[in-house]
Amino acid sequence: MKPSYHHKDLRKQLVSAGLRQLNRDGLVNFSMRRLAQDLGVSHAAAYRHFASKEALLAAIFLETSAAFRAALSASLVQPPPLANASSASSSAVAPPDASVALTRLGRAYVRFFLDNPEALGLFSALPEEQNLMLSLIASLDGAVPATASAPLIELASHAGADCFDSLPDDSAFGLLRGLVRAIRGQPAFRHLSEREVMLGYWAKVHGLASLLVTQKNFLPPDQLDASLDRLLETAF
Repeated sequence: MKPSYHHKDLRKQLVSAGLRQLNRDGLVNFSMRRLAQDLGVSHAAAYRHFASKEALLAAIFLETSAAFRAALSASLVQPPPLANASSASSSAVAPPDASVALTRLGRAYVRFFLDNPEALGLFSALPEEQNLMLSLIASLDGAVPATASAPLIELASHAGADCFDSLPDDSAFGLLRGLVRAIRGQPAFRHLSEREVMLGYWAKVHGLASLLVTQKNFLPPDQLDASLDRLLETAF
């Protein structure tokens, strides 16, 4: 028996199942009709939520990108002081130094893709396919909100565009860039350019995410966070 979905849940299901189909079939073969069949609903029901395939693709990328940025941002939020801490000591709590923050960010980066393995394909697609997605989304003529500009630029950076300085500080790339700039003065990195440090750390976290998604049992699950911290605390 085909699954049934309440109307309020269908949009969410279209986005999550659409991401799975995108990974399985690729952008060129992405089909709203096939997606509706997979979910056991009519294609007319799917089109009530998204006017076109391009609109659904835009939602898939923008919502996945927003969740990714939120996960990275949350990793940098300083935990609140204990309830019994004095007001003096509470006000003296300093934010983590850049090295600690970079480890937290790296762990959140890897954890996001372990929890959302389908999302990894979206950020690891070939540049040709990512550029095609950009052009499809751009064809929506204003259907994408202005706030989407940062994640679209972020996708462009994965597609090969040089966006090192153009991405805003609160983008996923911008968060990592800010911490890299803060640690570059440390002895381990002084001989490297800013872009070299960025590339080295980006390669590390994205490589760990890619390997751990495909090699699920390589590290014991109960030791994963500790292992990640040790790996991320090394220079590269």
